[in-house]
Amino acid sequence: MQAQQDLNESLPLPAEEMPECWERDDRMNSLFAQFRNRSANPQDWDSKYRFWRGLIADWSKYRKRCSFSLSDLNKAFKRNGRSPACLSIVLQELHRNGEIVPMLNFIRESPNSWGGWAVDTLVKRPLFWSFSVLKNSIVETSVDPETRYVHLETVKELGELILSTIKKNEENTLFSMSDITKNCIEKVDIKKGSLSDDDVKLAMIWLRLNKKAAFHLSPERDSNDTLVKLSNTHVKEVTEAEEGLYQLEKQEETLIKNLELLEMEKETVIKNAKAYLANGMRQVAKSCLRKKKELEKSIEKRAAAIQNIQIIITRVRDMRSDSEVLNSYKAGAAALKQKLAEDGLNEDNVADTMNDLSEVLEEFSEMQSVLTKPVDYYDSDLEDELTELLAESEHDDSINNPENNSGKSQSNSNVNGDKKQPNIDKEFSSLRLEDLPPPPTKYSPSIKSPVPSGGE
Repeated sequence: MQAQQDLNESLPLPAEEMPECWERDDRMNSLFAQFRNRSANPQDWDSKYRFWRGLIADWSKYRKRCSFSLSDLNKAFKRNGRSPACLSIVLQELHRNGEIVPMLNFIRESPNSWGGWAVDTLVKRPLFWSFSVLKNSIVETSVDPETRYVHLETVKELGELILSTIKKNEENTLFSMSDITKNCIEKVDIKKGSLSDDDVKLAMIWLRLNKKAAFHLSPERDSNDTLVKLSNTHVKEVTEAEEGLYQLEKQEETLIKNLELLEMEKETVIKNAKAYLANGMRQVAKSCLRKKKELEKSIEKRAAAIQNIQIIITRVRDMRSDSEVLNSYKAGAAALKQKLAEDGLNEDNVADTMNDLSEVLEEFSEMQSVLTKPVDYYDSDLEDELTELLAESEHDDSINNPENNSGKSQSNSNVNGDKKQPNIDKEFSSLRLEDLPPPPTKYSPSIKSPVPSGGE
């Protein structure tokens, strides 16, 4: 059982994640051998390269190894006491394809201050390291066993892991590098190995390059206590006010811990005093009580200091909030002014526009009143013409049908007799005979009266 456990620990990956061919000696002998000329058998060359490329990537991600050297790989992939003889070619191909970069080149991409800190803390190389760089620049096919390379995919994955440890309300909050390393180790499975500080620093460099991390380097601080600010979107540089707030918060934590220890010590002294008093050792019990009083004074001082620090922290946070609100007001006012200027909105223009609108509305009201008047200009003429037409029509009907007209007139007179009776006298009195000719004075026999016909 112990031998099997030792065997699993010696494997680069867990046994269930290892390639199936790892236990086949014939296949592994071929994979551990040097690369042959690619032109002789391109398919075999590509297959061998893909095997080692995938195995190195899986090992790097599993162990959280952001950087490694050729000697690290030879040690990690040793099988039956034998190391692969082809990994130098694999590293060259990975470098050529942009999957790994030399650590020094990766650090140089950072700003000057951070890059200098990273060189001092990460590049712990012997004197022959510079010689190996010079040698590699002259002989491209050689790879120094101690030259360290950064696996970019693993660095990216670890950087995302670091961001996942930060809660939403903790974004843009300062952390020490040691706190970040501790949080990552707690989140990573212990079976996958411990996470080194150097790997975390490389991941922080990647976050810094992507503007998701900012650093504050202080000469008084140790490199592991470098202050770091993280954000999933965009992060600004660390300010002195933020550093001061961080110091206050840390001081608060320290004082609270000291206060807890003093309270525990006080409880212990009280218990001891009771025990001494029970045993009749009154003087020793008194000394315990004196110590208790001194502890109480220290507790009061610590409590007062904690209260003052908490008040200051609250005021600083409120000031930050007030500053953000004020900046929002300024931004809103500037945006409103710009919009008013773009649209030409000012007091004079608005007043002129309202006056023009009033005039237009007044004209429109007058026009509406005119349009709503009834069209009756020719109603009187039309009524007169209709009366004339009606009179002519009645005259024609009376000529063509005298009997009907007489009957109609008689019936109408009978029907309307009662209604017209009051007007007959008025009409009769209005008649005048002045216009008629005078009657003849003498009778003229030549004029014969008409003789009725025999039928009558």
